[in-house]
Amino acid sequence: MVFKNMYRARMDSLRADSATADRMVQEANYAFFLNTRIFQELDSLAGFEAEPVPPPAPAPAAAAAAEKAAAAGCPFASLAAAGLEMPEGHPAPKADTPREIDDAEPEVTVGSSHWRRQILCAVAIVGLCVTLRAYR
Repeated sequence: MVFKNMYRARMDSLRADSATADRMVQEANYAFFLNTRIFQELDSLAGFEAEPVPPPAPAPAAAAAAEKAAAAGCPFASLAAAGLEMPEGHPAPKADTPREIDDAEPEVTVGSSHWRRQILCAVAIVGLCVTLRAYR
């Protein structure tokens, strides 16, 4: 709750132009899309869907929006530029190497068997915990 209140206060105090605000909304929507995909793939791997989840469509015009935006790089970088204190552990902005969604290298290949094993193990552990708790 503390982080949520701090985040809202900083977002409210941010003086962002229209282009920056649009990029922030676009990035938040894409993050929501990725989070939704995680749960779709978990359902598919657990057998709740008849067919595997198709690969996601590319990010909607993220590259074009990045080129047009005045703040190249993280849209939240204007917080740091305004002199607001960044949360502990937040990486420092790098002006010479902006990192966009489309340019980022994936840390895990979604189709890899290692990724699927990890998800299946996590689902099995959660299922076991729920089952054990139900029989208490």
